[in-house]
Amino acid sequence: MKMRVVLLSLYLSVLTGCHHYENVYQVLAPRGFGGKGFLVCQLREGKVVKNINKDELNLLETLKGSKIVGKTSPVPVYTIAFENGSSWPWEKITIYTDRSGDGYVDYMGRRVAFFNCADLPKFCEEAFNRSSIILH
Repeated sequence: MKMRVVLLSLYLSVLTGCHHYENVYQVLAPRGFGGKGFLVCQLREGKVVKNINKDELNLLETLKGSKIVGKTSPVPVYTIAFENGSSWPWEKITIYTDRSGDGYVDYMGRRVAFFNCADLPKFCEEAFNRSSIILH
C-alpha cells in the first residue's frame, strides 16, 4: 500500500511539475497570455483599480526580465490581472508583487510561480500614474 502511495505522489509531481520556467513571461505565454492581446489588463494599488491595456506589451517585456525563485511570501502592493476571454477560470491570471519585486503568479486558484522582478514595482507605479481609466 505504501508503494502505491509513493508511486501515485511521484506520478502527480511529474505530471504537475514538468515545466521549467526561467521568467514570468514563460509562465504566461503557454496559458494564452503571451501578448496576442487581452480583453482586460488591470492594475490594482490599494482599493483603486485602473485599466492598463495600453501598457500590456511593456509589461510583458518587463516580465521577461524576471527570475523564477523558490517559494516566497511577499506582501502584495500591486495586483495585475489579465483576462483573455469570458469569466472562465482558465481565461484569467493574476500577478501579485511587493515593492521589492518579489511576487507570485496565481492561475486557477493556485500559486503557479514565485518570482523576483526588480523592475516590476517601478513599471506598476508608472503605469498606474499614467492611466486615467479608473475601473474601481
